[in-house]
Amino acid sequence: MVKIVGYGSLINKASFERTIPWRKPQQIWVRGYKRVFNLIPSRLQLYKLYDANHAKGEIAVLNAVPDKDSEFNALLFEINEGELDIIKLRLKSYHAEETDVFDFKTNKKISKVLIFVGNEKCSGEEILNNDILPIPKYVELCKKGAKTVGKNFYKEWLNTTYRGDGSLIKNH
Repeated sequence: MVKIVGYGSLINKASFERTIPWRKPQQIWVRGYKRVFNLIPSRLQLYKLYDANHAKGEIAVLNAVPDKDSEFNALLFEINEGELDIIKLRLKSYHAEETDVFDFKTNKKISKVLIFVGNEKCSGEEILNNDILPIPKYVELCKKGAKTVGKNFYKEWLNTTYRGDGSLIKNH
């Protein structure tokens, strides 16, 4: 079994289930990373699914950016190796890194897990860009997922989620 971090669309049950069956997650803190809307998705069908607006520059999805002074809340899922292969197909704009995570309520260290971090390029194209804006429907999908986890989780999700320009998502 493998433990992975869900911090964006994977915290939304319906979105998660488009890839693999839902299972009960654990609420966690991820330290040493910042959650930022600054990644252009490699899957073009996401643009249609979420009505991305290229003219307005609303083409960003979430990314975990290494930042030693930051932390964010997320969900921890245990999956098998076959499911990991499927998740990697879904997240082909990302690469997996190993990191420690901490229990959301007790702050006790849990274990090493895999977190998906956006690649700088995909198929030769630059896909990291702090000047792009989040896709509004994708933001709402992520917010809905965070809300269903609970009031405190949602509050912390809003307090630890940024746009590429460094402003908190909750201020927009």
